[in-house]
Amino acid sequence: MSIIAGNYADRTVYLTLAGIPATGLMPSDIDVEFKKAGETTLSPKTLSPTTLIPHNIPGFYTIRFLPTEMDTAGSFFYTLTGPLFDNFVYDEFSVEPPANASFTAGFATSTQIQGKQSDKTIFLTKNDVPVSGILPSQIAVSYKKQSQNSLYTKTMNNLNWIPLSEPGYYTIRFSEDEMDTVGYFFYTIVCSLFDNFIYDEFTIEPSAGAPAGAPVHTCVLYGRIQAITGIPVQEQRIIIRPVAFPAKYGSTILSAVAGKTVADVYGNFTISLVRNSVVVIEIERTGIRHQITIPDQPQVELSTLLPPFAADYT
Repeated sequence: MSIIAGNYADRTVYLTLAGIPATGLMPSDIDVEFKKAGETTLSPKTLSPTTLIPHNIPGFYTIRFLPTEMDTAGSFFYTLTGPLFDNFVYDEFSVEPPANASFTAGFATSTQIQGKQSDKTIFLTKNDVPVSGILPSQIAVSYKKQSQNSLYTKTMNNLNWIPLSEPGYYTIRFSEDEMDTVGYFFYTIVCSLFDNFIYDEFTIEPSAGAPAGAPVHTCVLYGRIQAITGIPVQEQRIIIRPVAFPAKYGSTILSAVAGKTVADVYGNFTISLVRNSVVVIEIERTGIRHQITIPDQPQVELSTLLPPFAADYT
């Protein structure tokens, strides 16, 4: 859904502490800072019961940004910090100009366009302390485009790894060649100097002039995987395949390519899937290979869609 300048903007976040959904958070428990397009510093946002809205699903909250905060078209960046959750770092989205607004040269947007250079801002910490001074030679970056089956290594240098003025913030720049494929784009950054960043994923949109189909509404499927010892199982692969094809959503043709994601260091995973679709989900080394129907709602926990388990130790 497009976010239009001068309107309210609601962002759904999922907050956990040591892999457990963080429930009962109050506005005073969360510190929010944001940056509009063209700004170079972060501004604080004061939350209230009308701008921090808990969901009935544990760990999910809506952060509401006001029209006065959404008054500038372009990239909008915000961070959430607090002692009662440890998994959320930042989010970034695009604020579109009103329909009757005129574009100016150099209009900035966070929408990722096929064949166009893309900059992603990340925040890096070690033991919750912002880390500055990380050099390109000290990080290992891998990425995967839509339909690729393996990760490719990105060569880092001073032109594609750019420290920002705020401690801990960096921009990673992806080239036109790396952005040449429409669809999801997944990348990881590995370095012993920080401990909070694992991966990021975004969507590359078709270049201007390409025909567009109807908007595809998705549902975020989420869950958590742990070993029998109670330790989170990170990098566990989750594979999701469509059952029937050819398939479409409105006028958009859906590919039969499998959707894939991996669990993070806490065993948590999320993946966006087309609402109302019927898919087979397979999670390695769990015995899960089941057909499920994705509901017509913003998010759903996987365990609620699966048939009865062979064992339930709760």
